[in-house]
Amino acid sequence: MKKIRFYSQANWLLAVATSLSGCGNSTANEAVEPPMQASMPPSSTTAAEVPNTLPAPSASLTTPAAPIPALPPSKCTPPALVCEDFEEGAIHTNVWTMRAPNGLLEVVQDRVAHGKYAMHTNTNQNSNSQAELVETAFLGGNFFGRMNVYFPIKPRNAHASLFSGIGNDQGNYTGMSISVGRNLFIGYGRDNPFFDTGSNAQVTVPVGRWFCIEWNLRPVEGSNNHLWIDGVEVASFLFGDKFSNGSLGPTGDGTFRIPPFTEARVGWSHTSHNDPDPFTDVWFDDIALGPERIGCVPP
Repeated sequence: MKKIRFYSQANWLLAVATSLSGCGNSTANEAVEPPMQASMPPSSTTAAEVPNTLPAPSASLTTPAAPIPALPPSKCTPPALVCEDFEEGAIHTNVWTMRAPNGLLEVVQDRVAHGKYAMHTNTNQNSNSQAELVETAFLGGNFFGRMNVYFPIKPRNAHASLFSGIGNDQGNYTGMSISVGRNLFIGYGRDNPFFDTGSNAQVTVPVGRWFCIEWNLRPVEGSNNHLWIDGVEVASFLFGDKFSNGSLGPTGDGTFRIPPFTEARVGWSHTSHNDPDPFTDVWFDDIALGPERIGCVPP
């Protein structure tokens, strides 16, 4: 089966996918890939044990050396303002910049949530390896997102993120993320004054099936952040209490207020792996960003 691959190395490759008869949608009933260690005990990791995973702002984004088709803007269903379903067999490079240092980002047909195409990311075993789509077309202080994600196995000790909102406070880095340790949580970080923590709420990562994840991040308000899995709210992060590390946050009142995002990143990004057999593969589909809750794509 042919794949369209986008590499972070100097020589980016673009192969045109060949239509094959019988290609259909993958379903949630796909066989679950075997775990890394069948004897691994259940995890009870908390956000305090898993450092925040926000990557530092990039000095420059990876630019492909070879030409890539500039597809017309993807047609988004309101209230989504930026979206990507990969159904043209490529990424809309007039909206997204592909950032893949030490990683691989490709459009594939072998595992999809809807339609014929999805995005597969693979990162190597080194720290600071990313495979992300970056956009600046929609930003703001009340940020909603939606996407379908497939984890073949449960992450173990990964310090990573699925989404990052990067900001700038008088030249200092700030950010929020949908982070992944062994579970999902919201991560927070800033350089000056330094603050790095995660939300108390921990959400189990669905494994071996596509699931819809939605989020609402409010960097300016500093509270009232939300996370949904398959349309059901699994956690509400109000931060009237302390953060997972016991502090009251940089504002001293249980909130984390930062300027609006200056760029948004969607994909797989990890800063480190404390694991001899690291987790490296994730699939994405039906990405959408906007100023209101967008909702999941019907099955």
